[in-house]
Parts: sequence; structure tokens; C-alpha cells
Amino acid sequence: MRLGPDRYRPPEPTLNDARALYLKEHLRAEDPETDSRVVGLANRVIDAAIAAMGRDPALSTITREEARQVRDEMLDRVKVTGKGVGGKVSAATVSRELSIISAVINFTKMEFGLPDALRNPFNRLPVVNTAKGKGRKASEKRDSLPSEVLTETRARILANASPELALIWRLVEGTGCRIAEVTGLRVADVNAGGDLPNICIEAHDLRSLKTVSSRREVPLVGDALGAAKEALGMASEGLPMLSRLTVEPVGETLPQPLS
Repeated sequence: MRLGPDRYRPPEPTLNDARALYLKEHLRAEDPETDSRVVGLANRVIDAAIAAMGRDPALSTITREEARQVRDEMLDRVKVTGKGVGGKVSAATVSRELSIISAVINFTKMEFGLPDALRNPFNRLPVVNTAKGKGRKASEKRDSLPSEVLTETRARILANASPELALIWRLVEGTGCRIAEVTGLRVADVNAGGDLPNICIEAHDLRSLKTVSSRREVPLVGDALGAAKEALGMASEGLPMLSRLTVEPVGETLPQPLS
């Protein structure tokens, strides 16, 4: 009989376990000041994922195929309003909901000390390109910029813009966040260290969010991580990280040199 710490191995955390930890430790669901709508959205999204997979899976057993299945189920939903059943939900809505699932898994992976080899199947899961018109608004059907245009734009900005403006471009390009979300980042919103560097997009006194579901954590990788570290080095605590470029209220347009 084996004794010691290996005698009883704790069960692997499931998606429900991850949800419980995320609500308690990250969203502080039991705090009266926590927005109940944010907690409710997280619960609905995880419930939908579990229903789509037909099980409460251990995190290590979720496959990319199951993540795609969850995405497709979400894209097939229709909106129910006071006027009855409407059209299908937008791809943007589904993308935000998938980012919540991804954030829940990433947070739990870090807090439970799960191995780095455990991949998050919801990370970078494509939505708009696979939606094939499902639930997409007209604004979402526009073609994305060709890669050569992005490359040329990046080169021109890095060569001609101020260092601060270049940082905004690098963060927008590398994270896919809205301009106002990047220019409104505070030092406290940026975690540029550890195994899972990320930025926390949330409302604060200097910047509101477009929708409640816009609150999320966005991974920092590659050049976006480098840009975040550079921005932290020139930032003042408590102010927007790029405060030399922003005025209150933080707007949704680029400063003139990048427009």
C-alpha cells in the first residue's frame, strides 16, 4: 500500500471546478459590489459549454473538436427579445463568450498549478471566418485587411510615429482589442510576467466598456507582450498606461498620427 502524498491523488479539475474557482477568486462573486450581470454571464457561458459537450469534462480532456462544437452551438443560437424570437446571435457575441471560457481555463490552469503541456483548446478559436454568415451583422462581413497592407502599415507607423503611438499600434495589432481598450489600460490591468501574461479589460473611472461582456482577459504573446513591457516602463501608477497620449474620456479613435 502506497503511503504519503501519492496515496490519494485529487481528481483533475473539471470545467465546473474551474468555473467555481474563477467566480470566487477572480470575479469575487460573493462580494456585494460585484456586478451580478458579469457573474450571470460567466455562469451562462459555462453552462452552455457543458451542455454542448454533453458532459462536465476534466480540463485535460477537452479537445479542440469539442471547442469547435461549443462554438458552432453558440453560433446557431437565436436571440429572444421582448418582441419574440429574433435573428441569430452575432459572431462578435460568440467570440466574447468563447473568450470567457478561455479566461476561466487559463485562470484555473495557473491557480491549480496545472502543467504547461495542458493546452487550452478555446485559445485563438476562429469564429468570424468559420461562421459562414451565421448570425453575422453587416459590419462583421467586411473583409479583413490583407496581410501585406498590415505589414506596410506597421512598417510606416514604426518608422514615423512617436514611440508611444507605435506602442498603441503594436498592442492593438497583437491583441485584437479596441483602440479605447488599449489606450485606457492602467498599470494594474497589465500582467506582463508569469506563465500566462495578459491584460485585463474592465471598466474604470477613466474608461467605460462598450458592453458588459466586453470585460475579459486577453493573452499577451509575441510583440504585444514586448510592447506591454515597454509601456509599463514609461507608465505612472494609477493613470492610463499610455497617459501621455490620452485625454479624458478615452476615445475610440486613434490619435491623429495613426488615423
